Amino acid sequence: MYYHQADHLNIAQKKVNHFLAFVREKFGLKTNILDDSFTKDLSAKSGISIDEVKKLVAELNELETRGAIAESTLWRINNKIEDFYANL
Repeated sequence: MYYHQADHLNIAQKKVNHFLAFVREKFGLKTNILDDSFTKDLSAKSGISIDEVKKLVAELNELETRGAIAESTLWRINNKIEDFYANL
C-alpha cells in the first residue's frame, strides 16, 4: 500500500524501526541515540566492520531529518540493512 502511494519515507521508517527492534533484542543495545558509542558497540557485538556500521548508522540518522525520500534512497537504506543481516 505505502509503496503504491510512493510513501517511501514511511516504508523506510518502518524498516528502520524493525531493524532497531532487532538490534535491541539480539544485542541488548539501547537504540534511542545512534551515536559513535552505539556504532562501536554494534560493530563489536555484531562482528561487522566499524566502517560498514558507520555507513548504516549515518543513513539511519539522516533519515530522521528528511520530510520525504526518493525511491532510490529507500532502496539504498533497505540494501544496507539487508547487508547487515546477511553479514551476521
